[in-house]
Amino acid sequence: MLDEGVLPDEVTFIGVLSACSNEGLVEEANRYFNSLSKVYGITPTIEHCACMVNALSRAAKFSEVESFIEEWKLSQNALIWETVLWACKLHRNVEFGARAAEKLFELEPEVDYNYVVLSNIFAVREKWDDVAKVRTLMSRQGIKKTPGCSWLEVDGSLHLFLAQDNSHPKIKEIKLQLQRLARLCVST
Repeated sequence: MLDEGVLPDEVTFIGVLSACSNEGLVEEANRYFNSLSKVYGITPTIEHCACMVNALSRAAKFSEVESFIEEWKLSQNALIWETVLWACKLHRNVEFGARAAEKLFELEPEVDYNYVVLSNIFAVREKWDDVAKVRTLMSRQGIKKTPGCSWLEVDGSLHLFLAQDNSHPKIKEIKLQLQRLARLCVST
């Protein structure tokens, strides 16, 4: 872009920072993030900050994540804590994951995903008492996990399938077909 005389904008930097994050290029992400304002006069947005938190989190640089959140005064932003919580699940970081979840419970107490991820972090570490506490908290707050679902269009008609739901009028036929497909996959 620069060779062609085109200056990057806010959206360009989100793409660049995301690419750095996905490839584990933390130093490069930091360099690009710092160039936003210093070189290009662009004020970093929450999306730019989330990309940096993601890059640091993916690299398990959790002390740097905490410093970044504090420095940029991001502690009241749910997107930041969702990013941290996801990375804590990835890296099995129970302590920081619990802190991130607690913050999310303050900021968006109705979001089931945050409780489920924390519960999964505890489960991976076999902290069953903590899993039970999270599930109890969900129940007390009236929060139910949204079941997974799939949509399928057949002959112009849309069919919705929810996890653990057997209410479709052709569920027996569907299950038989799935069993056949599963046997075919195993035999090949």
